[in-house]
Amino acid sequence: NRRSSSMTSSYNGLLRLSELKFIDYFTSSLPKNCSTTQIPHQTKNCCFSFAEPTPLKHKSSIVAFSDSSARLIDLHPNERSSDTFVSFISGSRLIPGIKSWAERYGGFQFGVWAGQLGDGRAVSLGQIINRRSEIWQIQLKGSGQTPYSRSFDGRSTLRESIREFLCSEAMFHLGIPTCRSLCVMTYDDKVYRNGKDEKGGIVCRLMPSWIRFGSFEILHYNKEFQIVKELCDYVIKHHFSHLTDDSKKYSKFFC
Repeated sequence: NRRSSSMTSSYNGLLRLSELKFIDYFTSSLPKNCSTTQIPHQTKNCCFSFAEPTPLKHKSSIVAFSDSSARLIDLHPNERSSDTFVSFISGSRLIPGIKSWAERYGGFQFGVWAGQLGDGRAVSLGQIINRRSEIWQIQLKGSGQTPYSRSFDGRSTLRESIREFLCSEAMFHLGIPTCRSLCVMTYDDKVYRNGKDEKGGIVCRLMPSWIRFGSFEILHYNKEFQIVKELCDYVIKHHFSHLTDDSKKYSKFFC
């Protein structure tokens, strides 16, 4: 009992992974890809595809961790040493009741409309509501192939994962709006790049939402106008709720 009391007080109101409040606003509100395969393919009339991280064959470990990012989701920094947390951010253990997903979007590349792009090497593990009622979407980048990977493996090297971690945290602390990085992990599975095997890495990122202009553009170019309205309504409701009173006046543009 003394040990349990000491552990609870040391957390000072911050939580273990198992105590975080996970929700499924995104996946329960928006149209999903009806195909269940993770083999890359063209999708229609949807905002996302359910997708799971590719299981690792060898041991994984954390090489960098941001205490300040952890506090955004009320996670205690000590959780970095938890086997449960390491399994979670390696993609081998998901939250019961929450399905992971990859988002669909389109965009321009080299000045030309490239069509469907999407989360080709990123999988969102869920949304978390913190004690300040803020929504944070937790995502793994480099966790394996998704329906939007095209001809790629969906993996990242350790060097590029560390670079993204450092750049995003540096930009935030310089006052530049950006996503946050919770941690970087590495594993013994090799990633083939530039004619050689490299050490693999996964960066765990946090954002209120990963919806972007391309999320709307792919719907516009494919003439999926009803879903444009659904996505717009979702964004207003969950991320710009102060616009709710005025939303009706804008609805005519999405009909």
